[in-house]
Amino acid sequence: MSNFFHKNIELIVIERFNNNLKEMSRAVGIPYGTLNSIMKGVSPSADKINQIAESLGLSCDWLLRGVGPMMYADVVEKMTESDEKPTQDYVSIPRYDVYCSAGAGALVESERIIEHINFKLEWFIDMGLQRDKAALISVDGDSMAPTLKNGDMVLVDLRERDRVTADAIYVIDHDGTLKVKRLRKTFTGDLMIISDNPSYPHETIRQSDGVPIRVVGRVAWAGVRM
Repeated sequence: MSNFFHKNIELIVIERFNNNLKEMSRAVGIPYGTLNSIMKGVSPSADKINQIAESLGLSCDWLLRGVGPMMYADVVEKMTESDEKPTQDYVSIPRYDVYCSAGAGALVESERIIEHINFKLEWFIDMGLQRDKAALISVDGDSMAPTLKNGDMVLVDLRERDRVTADAIYVIDHDGTLKVKRLRKTFTGDLMIISDNPSYPHETIRQSDGVPIRVVGRVAWAGVRM
């Protein structure tokens, strides 16, 4: 979890709730003890982030990264005022406020779209992608470095759901948390969750473990920061 999140939560408590954490607890519907732990540096689950953002009308890009307007309504207004129009030579793909999403369904059905980004139609077809089955999200953290760095944007093929067809990078819902990881199936049918950053250990999920993992989609392209 980025430092922006905890700093912004502290800012909200001070400015909107007059430094009264109990008032914020009532406003967002999260127990005081849970919020107090977050204030002390504990990273919340994706659904808690979603609950805070939606209850207070915040943009998750601002809440987690300090990027863009603080209020989600201002993000929508900025999108509405944009003069950029897609043409027949381009496809317009939504970039989601994905940190507010706790699972595959939330990513597709969420109305929290930050912006639309255009891709050349010819390139899109060459990539074998389908316009209404693609989404853009941002990478959080450095566990996939150097392949993907914090803040990189990835284009996700949403047709690759609930299955692993190749040794590739996928977006997964792991215990309610959205992650971008390399997946590999072993000959025994177990699933390896691999971080490209050697500082992070790999994880093996055995079929007998019964750990809930949902594949949201396969990463088809990445806009990598230099």
